[in-house]
Amino acid sequence: MVSKIALFQLVVPATAFCLLPPLPPPVPAAAVSASLTVLLCAGSPGERAHKKALSEEEHARKKALFELQRASSSGDVERILADHQPQSLKEWNMGISAFGRCRDWKSALSLFEEVRATKGLAPDVYSFSAAISACEKGGQWEQALSLLHAMPS
Repeated sequence: MVSKIALFQLVVPATAFCLLPPLPPPVPAAAVSASLTVLLCAGSPGERAHKKALSEEEHARKKALFELQRASSSGDVERILADHQPQSLKEWNMGISAFGRCRDWKSALSLFEEVRATKGLAPDVYSFSAAISACEKGGQWEQALSLLHAMPS
């Protein structure tokens, strides 16, 4: 039985590789990076500035959400929410959860009520769950039970 390597050596002699054209020289990484930058930044100066502003705003929002997950006191949560007003239900829910982790059930319920009062937003199962959890951590079982009964089925 002939191995695959031996068969390859029989079918393709070594001289065949000498007939291939030489490879082009490698392209420097800086040239590739510059080409990508030109492609990614295409558009008018106004469009580029708008994209940059959006990315900076998006970066700041993501940083604030990360800080909200790591907040260890109600004061930290209040500061983060004051600096970056929640814009989506997910961000509101993260605020409610953050207050719950800090065992500040009153602030969590206050934020939950803000969600209810905000036009165009309605608390979802995550909102209720975060508020109920905050009440549980604060020893407020009556409030937690009240929220459970108010949760839509």
